[in-house]
Amino acid sequence: MDGNLSMIDKKIREWRDYCLCSGCIGDSDIDELEDHLREEIASLIQKSLSQEEAFLIAVRRIGNPPSLSKEFRKINTHDLWKKLFSEPADIEERRKNTRDVILIVVLAISAGLLTELTRLFGIGFEEDSIFYLKNASFFVLPFITIFFIRERKIPLPAFLTIVLTFSLSFLIINLYPFFSEESHTLFLSTVHLPLCLWFFAGIAYTGSEWRDVSRTMDFLRFSGEVFIYTTLLFCGIFVISGLNMLLFQSIGINAEQYVVEHFAVPVAAASPVIAAYLVAQKKSVVENF
Repeated sequence: MDGNLSMIDKKIREWRDYCLCSGCIGDSDIDELEDHLREEIASLIQKSLSQEEAFLIAVRRIGNPPSLSKEFRKINTHDLWKKLFSEPADIEERRKNTRDVILIVVLAISAGLLTELTRLFGIGFEEDSIFYLKNASFFVLPFITIFFIRERKIPLPAFLTIVLTFSLSFLIINLYPFFSEESHTLFLSTVHLPLCLWFFAGIAYTGSEWRDVSRTMDFLRFSGEVFIYTTLLFCGIFVISGLNMLLFQSIGINAEQYVVEHFAVPVAAASPVIAAYLVAQKKSVVENF
């Protein structure tokens, strides 16, 4: 009996070493799996199976390392954000991540500065609020689309279609003679233009696979997460702006207009760009986690 037990222990050690060498399961998880394996073996032995048969059936029921690793990843999601910003081992991948971070920082800053650049042409936030309402899409979506185009390396016809669509949309929305600020046409245009341009941003996101239904569904999921992330960032901007206003008000300075125009609006324009990058990075981590 002792010899059999030694044989079982040896097989369990071999199974444990195999799981660890596969790289799919960590040291902290293998101990829990070994406990489950031993409990399963003991349960099978009580049903009159030989110890070798019990070991083989228990290993089969436990599963192979990749499937086990997948299940543990569903449970241990607390490591997801750690891996989001962790340094990859591959040098080329690390360089690519660095270039992506630099690019997204440049694009986010550009989106924010664009809202300030309009003031050089005498376009004020309060005096010309309609201009900002009509062109809100162009303060954000072109920069997100540029990031997608660089990442996906889309075909030339798709690239030209996206550039032409954005250019024509900008000209039409600014040259069309809206008769009043309360025009229904103006309202419909400002609501539907972002949706239309986001559709073409989706072409950049899906790349050459834009006809693939699974990629389309992936873009819908991406859109929902970007909306959630952007909303959270907007909440942060609202809180920080309010704190700054109260701080200046406490020393007798009314900085409400300055904070809104030179902080809240530029940062709000940059927020969707940052949100799109974070969601794209999260998706990459989940796929390779």
